[in-house]
Amino acid sequence: MEKKLEQRKFAKEILSKMGSETQFEKSQKIANNLSDFLTHLKNTKFRSLKKLGIGAFCPIQNEVVWYLNMKNSAYEFCFPKTNKDKTMSFYSVTLPDFKDMNWGASIPEALMVEEKENLDITLTPGLLFAKNGERLGRGAGFYDRYLQNYSGITIGLAFEEQIVAEIATDKHDIKLDYIITDKCIYMCKGVNS
Repeated sequence: MEKKLEQRKFAKEILSKMGSETQFEKSQKIANNLSDFLTHLKNTKFRSLKKLGIGAFCPIQNEVVWYLNMKNSAYEFCFPKTNKDKTMSFYSVTLPDFKDMNWGASIPEALMVEEKENLDITLTPGLLFAKNGERLGRGAGFYDRYLQNYSGITIGLAFEEQIVAEIATDKHDIKLDYIITDKCIYMCKGVNS
């Protein structure tokens, strides 16, 4: 547990030193990589689907702004609501534009349209990531609990500076399938692209 606290502190220092202009430039590169990768998945693994259900997140505290230049006609983006029992549910939303996303980690009830289960892809935030799919979140465990029984594709979004050799993990921590950064896409857990 102490190692995780040290790593969280380290990650927050990296992110705070990066600067907003650099974060924006890197976020644009990540958004482009994500858009290209989602198109690839839509044309290969999910050819038969009209729309992909994607669990997304509203960036907080220096997280990747993943939705820059995102066109969502082939995707249904759903956002998390954190529940009192420390679980998380995803909801489709009434959102005219991504730039209207400013609610933080949990979606306001006024925007919720319908709870969505069996999402095809879940975009996952974090503080640090390892190339093998390990992820260090903020410590509340919402994503790890959600991903325990999740069978879709998991994609972590990170600045390259957030990639480290090793992360302190516990047995309940869930590895991701892919990590997309401003430099590249890491394939984790032995998945096939």
